[in-house]
Amino acid sequence: MHYPADSKTFDIQTQFLYGASLLINPVTDEKSSSVYFYLPQGDWYDFTTQKPVSGAGTPITYNDISDSDIPIIVSGGSIIPARIRAR
Repeated sequence: MHYPADSKTFDIQTQFLYGASLLINPVTDEKSSSVYFYLPQGDWYDFTTQKPVSGAGTPITYNDISDSDIPIIVSGGSIIPARIRAR
């Protein structure tokens, strides 16, 4: 819906955009610890590390994902309000 000109996004069933900014792709295969992402063109950042994720327009793989983690990629230019624990 957000990338109608990118036909590579049409058949993706496991990842989804939450709003226009958060690309979420949980591990859905039993006994797996990796997940495959397709990133449309644009700037993308890992939510946890805040580092750029290269590979826009190509597939990438996240490995060694724990059972309690869900990989989230943030679209560049997004503002994500978050509560930060005071020290």
